[in-house]
Amino acid sequence: MDYQKIIDKIYEDLENDRLVQAVMSCLRLARLTEDYFNVAIFLREISSDTKSSANTFLGDTNHLKKELSDHIWKVSFEYWLKERNVSYSVETNKDEPSVYVKSVGEIIADIGQLEKMVIEGTTPQGMTPFDTAYFTDIDNQKKIILRNRIRDLYTIRERIKSRCLCYAISMEKQLQKQQKNQNFVFDAQNYVNLKEKTKTYTISCRKLPNSLILAKRKTILYC
Repeated sequence: MDYQKIIDKIYEDLENDRLVQAVMSCLRLARLTEDYFNVAIFLREISSDTKSSANTFLGDTNHLKKELSDHIWKVSFEYWLKERNVSYSVETNKDEPSVYVKSVGEIIADIGQLEKMVIEGTTPQGMTPFDTAYFTDIDNQKKIILRNRIRDLYTIRERIKSRCLCYAISMEKQLQKQQKNQNFVFDAQNYVNLKEKTKTYTISCRKLPNSLILAKRKTILYC
């Protein structure tokens, strides 16, 4: 499996603001490399259905001990929760910390919908000056609430984007390190093979006349 192609796709999706596709690629990479902690993390990102995600994770880790699988799923929730903490309650309109539990796709859709609501807020025609002022005040308060929601959703979105980027960089570094180790082993094996050939040649040369040894050495120089 060419892991580098998946990593390159993650970079490309992030550069082109295709966050859902980037998360899906991260999930695929985590599964292929049996990185079960990040499998759990990206399953949580891709779906807001906790029960469905838990069942999927259970299927991915059914060869592990249940205690280990449960521990990974629990710890992943703690890390995911830190990412979803926001300063303003996007669910209750209260100015208090909250947790946004929707999937990355739902977050992006909500941002677009809320921005549309802010833009489309207009004062109805035919109202008295007093009613117009009252409506404008209420409308401005609603827009403040909507903008606070949008701000926090963008914060969560950027955190998810950062998680994908950091994961791609981390996996790429691991691949590069693995490739260097493989190259080192390959070079070491070649060195050993060369030493063996040189040793065999030296032993055989002792049985040859000097003129043939010289000719043989010249041949080696050209190889």
